[in-house]
Amino acid sequence: MAWILWGCLLLCGLIWSRLETQKRKILQDAGANPAEMADRYTIAVTGRDTPFRRVAGRQHGLLFLSILLIAGIFWTQGWVLGLASVAAWYAVGIVAAIMR
Repeated sequence: MAWILWGCLLLCGLIWSRLETQKRKILQDAGANPAEMADRYTIAVTGRDTPFRRVAGRQHGLLFLSILLIAGIFWTQGWVLGLASVAAWYAVGIVAAIMR
């Protein structure tokens, strides 16, 4: 059971990283340089149905799923593996960001 939860959690980390890349690409395609990205992010979030909002919505759903998976790992495996799963989730995101 724990391996299934861990596998799903790591998959969520990889998908999250991919969605973050899509958000950055949308902002860069809109003409934002890195210094303006924070302002563009605020404008894009307040907009109606934009590609940015769809990607952000998927990320929110993925975050909720990840929280449920982490809670399941804590519930079934205890604190040590639960904390290890949180560390693994962050590590996958960091490694994926470096590999871009």
